[in-house]
Amino acid sequence: MEVLARFEKGEHEVDIAASLGLTPTTVRTIRTSVDKIKARAGSDTSLSATKTSLTRSSVIAKLEKILAMWMEDQNQYNTPMSLIVIQHKAKSLFDDLNAAEGEGSKDETFTAS
Repeated sequence: MEVLARFEKGEHEVDIAASLGLTPTTVRTIRTSVDKIKARAGSDTSLSATKTSLTRSSVIAKLEKILAMWMEDQNQYNTPMSLIVIQHKAKSLFDDLNAAEGEGSKDETFTAS
């Protein structure tokens, strides 16, 4: 879009290409495709302008840290671990942390999958 804006201001292709680190051919292609570019930019703006954020609870953050330390400890002692053992440990840790957090975290569910 910057290339198109600079064309509209009257800048030359070579100057735009040099300042943006593009080849003059690329700049010309952008200029000839201006209608397609503007149509595409207009339709995608509403989709790309939204931002989704996910907040994780403190229980899950603590669980991940403790589980990672536990797994590292098991590796240090060459203890074999299966998926079922790790899931069971994660669920057990979650239940313990949830109980320690109190009533505020009781609504949270966890499935070790």
